[in-house]
Amino acid sequence: MRPRLAKAETAGPGEEEFRTGNCASVRVPQGVVLQIDEGPDDFEGLLRGIAEGLRARGVDGGFDLYEFEGVAEIPERVDLFECHLRLNGESVDGWKWKPDPEAVARAVEAGIAWCGGNSTGFPLSVEVGLLPPFLLRAEDDVHGYVREAVERTTELGSGPVRVTSAAPDRSRTFAITASFGRVGLIEGGAAVKEDWQSSVAHLIEAMRESAPWCVYGFVKRGSLLINAVLGTSLPSDWLEVPHMNALMQPRQAFEDGFVPDAFGAQLLSACHRGHLPEGSEWRVEQLASGRVLVEHTDPAAWFDGSLVRFGGHPNPFYDPYPQAPEFLTRARSDFDPILYKDGRPPAYAEALGERRFLKP
Repeated sequence: MRPRLAKAETAGPGEEEFRTGNCASVRVPQGVVLQIDEGPDDFEGLLRGIAEGLRARGVDGGFDLYEFEGVAEIPERVDLFECHLRLNGESVDGWKWKPDPEAVARAVEAGIAWCGGNSTGFPLSVEVGLLPPFLLRAEDDVHGYVREAVERTTELGSGPVRVTSAAPDRSRTFAITASFGRVGLIEGGAAVKEDWQSSVAHLIEAMRESAPWCVYGFVKRGSLLINAVLGTSLPSDWLEVPHMNALMQPRQAFEDGFVPDAFGAQLLSACHRGHLPEGSEWRVEQLASGRVLVEHTDPAAWFDGSLVRFGGHPNPFYDPYPQAPEFLTRARSDFDPILYKDGRPPAYAEALGERRFLKP
């Protein structure tokens, strides 16, 4: 790539710059998947340069078009439950979260077990950033491939690694964005819609087991799969969050001490413990490593599908928010001392005003 980069740097004023292209790769059971995008000039020359570089390093082989072996497709809009987890780590520069490597490793093990516990188990579909997916079967080195994929995405700005076990009626997904220590465990499908109680129990148990390697977590219902994978479901697949702008991401650096909102089930840690909710509406369970599980005593209110409309509110101008129900308002009051408040108007408030709400 160095000669191509040098060629790009020689463009003078008013001259079109030579397009070097962008390469991304991931190891798969068949070899290595290489993706080249951004419309490179001299595409054949780029491939020759890559081949010559590999041969110089003693690597033999050849290029062929990659064809993904299909698995059951999951709709982007589907009844689902999301367990959001923040790994053990530390705040850096006041706006990002740096996870502990050990916590990342334990999350990978737990995520693979989560997917493997689905009714179909293997094969698993794996997606790394924007690369095409690949399949892992039980006889493959599943942990090795996933660990390597996660290691390749530890730089800030890298996309998530997404592992999925899909069946016609139920899917399980493990999504990890290692660059800022966020994990999503997701269960969705027709079976989830029919029996939400089992899915909630599965995810609360997974959150309980994550206590030794996570500083925070919550479980919520939704229907926008990609937002659950990316960890961006609060502004699009939840009710309006009045105490902050949910579109802003710096809150991720403070989840060890502040919670983004009130939820039907949350995992809290040492810095939260001084402000646990009191009263008959909450159950508090002491967990390992000083963590605490807080659950609302009326799970149906939070999880039966009546709180957030199917399809969410990706654009509140067309899909306005309803007013928050009384139980959510009370819950927010209970958690008020540890709610994250950024001093900004809620998402869409300045642009849409009262049009972001359903008319009574």
